[in-house]
Amino acid sequence: MQGPMKHRKDEDTEEDISPWADVRKNLVMQESRLFQAAQLNAAKCTMVLTKVLYLLNTGETFSNEEAVDLFFAVTKLFQSPDVHLRRMVYLIIKELKVESDSSLIVVSCLSKDMTSKHDLFRANSIRVLAKVMDASMVAQMERFLKQALVDKNPFIMASTLCAGQNMFKIAPDVIRRWLAEIQEALNSKSRMVQYHALALLYRVKQHDKLAISKVVTALARSQQTSHSPMAQCLHIRLTANVLATTPGPLNPELLKYLNDCLHNKHFMVMYEAARAIVRLEQIQAVQCVPAVSVLQELLLSQVPVQRFCAVRTLSEIVVRFPLIVSPCVGELEQLISDPNRNIATLAITTLLKTGVEANVDRLIKSIGGFMVEISDEFKIVLVEAIRALAIKFPHKHPTLLNFLQASLREEGGFKFKKTIVDSMMTILGAIPEAVELALEHFCEFIEDSEFPELSVKILHVLGDKGPQTAHPNKFIRFIFNRVILETASVRCAAVSSLAKFGVAVPALTEHIIILLKRCLMDNDDEVRDRAILYSNMLSSRLPQVNGIMNRAKQLPPFKDLEHSLALYLDASEHDTPFALNTHMRQAPVDEQEQAAAELKQRAEQEGGLNLHEEKDAAAKAAQSAAAADPSAVASLALQQQNSEYLKLFSSIPELAELGPIFKSCPAVDLTEAEAEYVVSCVKHILPRHVVFHFVVTNTLEQHQLENVRVEMEPEDDSWAEELSIPEPVLKAHEPGACFVVFARPENAFTSGPLSCTLHFNVKEVDDGEVEAGSGSADEYQLEDVELVEHDFMKSPPGGENIGLVQFRSMWESMGEASEVVKKYSLGLDSLQAAVNAVIELLGMQASEQSGVVPEGARSHAVYLTGVFFGDLPVLARAGVMLSEKHGIALKIGVRSKNPAVTSLLVNAIR
Repeated sequence: MQGPMKHRKDEDTEEDISPWADVRKNLVMQESRLFQAAQLNAAKCTMVLTKVLYLLNTGETFSNEEAVDLFFAVTKLFQSPDVHLRRMVYLIIKELKVESDSSLIVVSCLSKDMTSKHDLFRANSIRVLAKVMDASMVAQMERFLKQALVDKNPFIMASTLCAGQNMFKIAPDVIRRWLAEIQEALNSKSRMVQYHALALLYRVKQHDKLAISKVVTALARSQQTSHSPMAQCLHIRLTANVLATTPGPLNPELLKYLNDCLHNKHFMVMYEAARAIVRLEQIQAVQCVPAVSVLQELLLSQVPVQRFCAVRTLSEIVVRFPLIVSPCVGELEQLISDPNRNIATLAITTLLKTGVEANVDRLIKSIGGFMVEISDEFKIVLVEAIRALAIKFPHKHPTLLNFLQASLREEGGFKFKKTIVDSMMTILGAIPEAVELALEHFCEFIEDSEFPELSVKILHVLGDKGPQTAHPNKFIRFIFNRVILETASVRCAAVSSLAKFGVAVPALTEHIIILLKRCLMDNDDEVRDRAILYSNMLSSRLPQVNGIMNRAKQLPPFKDLEHSLALYLDASEHDTPFALNTHMRQAPVDEQEQAAAELKQRAEQEGGLNLHEEKDAAAKAAQSAAAADPSAVASLALQQQNSEYLKLFSSIPELAELGPIFKSCPAVDLTEAEAEYVVSCVKHILPRHVVFHFVVTNTLEQHQLENVRVEMEPEDDSWAEELSIPEPVLKAHEPGACFVVFARPENAFTSGPLSCTLHFNVKEVDDGEVEAGSGSADEYQLEDVELVEHDFMKSPPGGENIGLVQFRSMWESMGEASEVVKKYSLGLDSLQAAVNAVIELLGMQASEQSGVVPEGARSHAVYLTGVFFGDLPVLARAGVMLSEKHGIALKIGVRSKNPAVTSLLVNAIR
């Protein structure tokens, strides 16, 4: 096409100029007058519409008046039979946002196109209708849409199924009535119809796990989607989802279906099946062998994308099952010289995780040639693999540290450089022989570092580790250079590091004092203050200097200090000055961030995160960490009193009088997520009471609830309800809270099931106006709530994960007389599941990594710590053993200073 679509070149600069450089909204609005002409010029109108789409896609906004004017002008173009122009009209209508009243004329035009003899117009009009009409129009169009759903033209059928996806958001009941037609569309010979039919069928039944399982199993048996690669890939993903969310052993029928798909003639299906198999959490190494064989064949493919997919998936598998990837070493070594550097990087990363110590030097030499040619994302993957390799083969740390130091000199972003610095710090922390070499590399890096944050981090490490080396004086020059050349934050860190040398190395103290006095004229206040403090401390030879210098390590985290100060200031009375030992509180913890960090640390110890895990850890971190070690997440929730709950209780006089909160349990859902009224319950344990805190959300926009309360009926008559606090008014989509307070019988820590019924008055809401009067009374049945032993157990103070040495010392100090031992036979299929069940039932925290069962182990011991109600320390030691004859046997011993609590907890395994 000529005109603005033709690329132009500036005669002076010889640079290409965008064909859309001169497009302006005001000019386009003037050109849109062409739409009003008696004789429409299809080519010119198409060009104007293209400009409008360009403006919309580049973020240009049209005012409401401009959008309406343009919208109505576009409707004039329905008079033209030109196919290309009509397509542009459909696109513009979908992009322009106007009120539903203004779209009625467009709906009328599109309705005519739905009955047109032109199949292209029919299909496209159905797609656009689904975007512009509201729920009230869907019922009127249902008859036409059902006819289109069984049309002979597959393009029209596929368009109707796509429209169903959009209409399901506004009229799900209408789409659910299409189930028979959707099931029939699965048998279509058209690949696109099959794919869209399966996608819509899943959308309709997505909240019914049993229905989805039946659909997946039926399709696996009938092989209906075998001739549609896209539908089969979607079916494989649904199958993998069913397998992943179904507890217990893997369904052999569905697993066989995935294995059959490995032999499909389409690469897409074959690879999707292999990836689905190896990503299953419950999969065993021997079950992954067929999938690895398929990926091994793809490594030799002539198509780069197939090689990339295969090597990336193998880099994920090698973290879990390094032995089954060993047969692929030959093919992976060939990929080191692959022209696609991303493929070569992943191949080397995989080899590093499977290789032996003798091959490390050769692999590192191969990497150096193309580090500058790959993106930071792949560089990070490579650096993390090298970090794991250094810990695995400590004697190779000089080679690996030299490589990391060379990578620091290369071009790269902050995240890449930070990964290298963190990796080197991990290595020097794990390998004492690597400390001096790593510190020398750090000194060279900060001489030319462009990231002050990394310089500050390195200076702190130099101050901690440098004085312990054989020749600490050689680091002084590098640190003092930072005082002269860097920003204020780096200069502060350098002053602190110098002071640490002066404290730890007496021979250098006089020299350090001279250097610190040179900082007294610094432009920054904090640098001067630190220099004065440290120089005076070192000059006075105070015996407590070393303790003062290390005081920062004993101070609470800044986040906790800030949170405690905020609570102190929010309090109505300040009888005593703020003190760390009396007013410190732990800040609320972001469980997902904490779980992501723990997952990353655990994966690094096992061989480093691969590319896929790096991307998925943010979305699945909390779930994955809980599956591997539930105490890592659960203890965070159990060890803290959420500040929001504290503020809420203090704002309600009836609750404030009940005393401090010992523990707030995690919220438990009492309804389905898609229910009309969504209710969850948080159990708060207080000195003599239990407060049931119900969070209620009304999802019906046409209803307003008033006097919302929950009636609870205990099974045990000794539990007496003392107080009920309702929510006065509950509007749609605005969560409200109601409370029920029970007096806890003395020495009672289980309640049995308490039935819950939600009571409220309903008022109709019409156009924002609430119905007059008291409304009609109604009720809604909720799931039962129960108090169990672990509701009264929380993690040790501060959520501290004590070491095994400290655990054994505490265990011995309690003595055997306080111990109760019991044996159980568990109906579980794995040691990890047994350990997770024990941790969950007791509500305690595993010491160190004892909550994670090593792969292939036949027995395992887990050491648990906790604090029971009344600040009673409790220890537990559990041993699980796998027997082919008797399944999993559990022997557990619990020690505490209260025999009744000890017996209670050891009998909690049921």
